Amino acid sequence: MRNVSKIVLVALAAIVLVSGVAVLTPRAVHAVVATFVRDVDNAARHPWASTCGFTASASSGNSCDITVPSNVEVVLQMVDISALADKANVELSSYLTLYSGGTEVFLYPIRTTADPTSSLATQAAFTLSGLIQVYADPSSTITCGMSTKNANPITTLQGSCTVSGYMVTLP
Repeated sequence: MRNVSKIVLVALAAIVLVSGVAVLTPRAVHAVVATFVRDVDNAARHPWASTCGFTASASSGNSCDITVPSNVEVVLQMVDISALADKANVELSSYLTLYSGGTEVFLYPIRTTADPTSSLATQAAFTLSGLIQVYADPSSTITCGMSTKNANPITTLQGSCTVSGYMVTLP
C-alpha cells in the first residue's frame, strides 16, 4: 500500500511540475524575446544635434545647410531658430526643408513675432522652437531658412538653426 501511495504522490508531483513549466515557460520566453527586441531598439538611440549659422545679410532672406552623415539615418525631433533682424521687421518667417537626392521631401514652415524683451533699439530678436518627427536618409541635406518682410539695412539678418534628435547607424 505504501508503494502505491508513493507512486501516486510522485505522479501527482510530476503532473504539477509539468503543468507549472508549461504555464511559466511561454512567459519567460516572451520576456527574453522582448528584452532582445528592446535592446536592439536602444542601440538606435544615439543623440544627434547639428547647428548651422546664417551669415549676416542686408537682404530679406537667408538660409544655411546641414548635411546628414553618409552612414547614418537621423530622426529629427526638434528645430530651434534664433535670429536678429532690423527693427522695422516685426515678423520672421522660418522654415526647415529636407532634401534627399536633390528632391524636396519635407517642408516645415514656422512663423514668429519679435520678442520685445530681447529686442534692442535697432534690432528685433526672434527665437522659436518646433517639435517635429522626420526621418532623414544618409547624405540628405537639411536647409534652415528665414525671411523678413522688409530689408535689413541697419541690423543685418543673422542667426542660427539647431536641429536635434537621434541617429541610427546603418550597416
